[in-house]
Amino acid sequence: MPRKRPPSKPADPRAAPRDPAAVKRRPATENSPPTSSAHPPTGASTRYSVIPPAVTASPLPATLLSLERYLAILPDALASFPEAKVSGAIVRAFLADPRVELPLDAGLPAAIEQLVRAPPADDDWVPVVHFCALQAIVYDCVFAGRGGMVAFEAWTFERNLRLLRGPQYAELVAVQNPELLLMAYHARWSAFYRGCPLEVMEGGKSSLVLRLSYPPHSWPNLSRLALAEAFRAGLLVAGGKAPKVTAKELSSRVARFDVAWL
Repeated sequence: MPRKRPPSKPADPRAAPRDPAAVKRRPATENSPPTSSAHPPTGASTRYSVIPPAVTASPLPATLLSLERYLAILPDALASFPEAKVSGAIVRAFLADPRVELPLDAGLPAAIEQLVRAPPADDDWVPVVHFCALQAIVYDCVFAGRGGMVAFEAWTFERNLRLLRGPQYAELVAVQNPELLLMAYHARWSAFYRGCPLEVMEGGKSSLVLRLSYPPHSWPNLSRLALAEAFRAGLLVAGGKAPKVTAKELSSRVARFDVAWL
């Protein structure tokens, strides 16, 4: 006659429930897949290897040399030339880049800290000198000691490529013709800048000369080079081969951009 199994004991209601967190997890091995990647590799980061990696809250250098030099040549520092303005969309896109992580409450000029804390809306207008100062600070914090001007120009070019290939500028670059693109830039310049007119001075086959006017000393060399890289990115997106843009300061109020492509 088979033996009967004794009845199981009922669970003790006083017993503490088993804590799932107390279960020992199997340690990860070198073959375990990573759970996340803060900076996944991309084709762009490979192509533009001179650009330093994104960092969180770049510390302010002891001296913001580019910013100090810029403010020193302005008649009233950041209060200079409020009539010259740049679209909030351009400033907002600049601040959205992961490399533009600036520390707060660390000594930034009050006007710039306000921009970082509360980026402008796309339809707002920001003084050009504030934007140029912001570019100078980013250069001092991120690029001055890591790649210098070469890295800054490469980053500016890459950033503008991404923007121009996005939906916001699809209509502008849809022409697929470098000369027509530059003409469109000229026609729509007032949608991006006020008080800094851009003129087409002369053109030929696969070349063009642009003239930018602005209040005295308000566009420093760093910002002129950044604009040249924006033009170069636009030429590439519009189908131009081997685009080249050279910025030359003609006076404290005027810059010339020699543009060429194949």
